[in-house]
Amino acid sequence: MHRISRWFSLLLIFTLLGASPALASRPITLGARGPAPEQANGIIRFKTISSPADSVYRIKLIGKVRSLPQTAGNLYTMWFIDKESGQSYRLATFNTDKHGDADFTEVLQISTLDYFESLIVTVEPRNELDPTPSDTVVLEGITTEQPRTSD
Repeated sequence: MHRISRWFSLLLIFTLLGASPALASRPITLGARGPAPEQANGIIRFKTISSPADSVYRIKLIGKVRSLPQTAGNLYTMWFIDKESGQSYRLATFNTDKHGDADFTEVLQISTLDYFESLIVTVEPRNELDPTPSDTVVLEGITTEQPRTSD
C-alpha cells in the first residue's frame, strides 16, 4: 500500500473511532444501486464504545435504511470494501419492514487498520456462510472523501 494511502487508512480508522469528533460525526450516506428502487437510501454512523484493548476496538454502528423492499428468504448484509485489494469486512445483517425501512445497531470489534474505501449493502441468502459479498449490491456509499493516490 502506498504511503499516502496508508495515511488515509489511519484517517479513516481515526474517524470511525472518534479520534476526531468533527469527522466521526459525519455520516456515511448510501445511495441506490443495481436492482434497488431509485428512492432507496440509507445513512450510517459510527460511535466509539471503547478504546483499544489488546488491539481490538469496540464500535457501535447505527444504521437507517429507507425504501428497500423486504427480501424473501434473504437478508441484507452491510460490508466495508476495498475495491483495489478485494478485501471485505462484514458489518451487519438486517431486513426491512413492510414499508421498506430498517433501523438497526450493531456492536463491532475491529482489530484491523486496513483501508476500506466504500460501504455496500448486498442481498445474501439467509443461511449464507460465505465470507465475501454477493454481486447483488443494492446500496453503496463512500467512506472517505479523500481520493486514493499513488506515489
